[in-house]
Amino acid sequence: MGTDRASNYFPLSLTTLRVLGKWAAECAIRALPVFEKYAASDSRPYAAIEGIRVFAAGGRRTAQLRSLSLGAFAAARE
Repeated sequence: MGTDRASNYFPLSLTTLRVLGKWAAECAIRALPVFEKYAASDSRPYAAIEGIRVFAAGGRRTAQLRSLSLGAFAAARE
């Protein structure tokens, strides 16, 4: 049975993405001290938070955001 992958997703407006980004940054900054307890010198999570804050404040949606998020994810896995 073939399914259309696109039907599993729904579009989000740029405004909605900004609101969600701001919310995610506010949540992440609260969890950052837990991460810093174990890896204080690793700035990747903080850089990702700052990146999404810039986007949420009206910045452009770029590939750099994805790169920052992947870096933060890698830092968390390490």
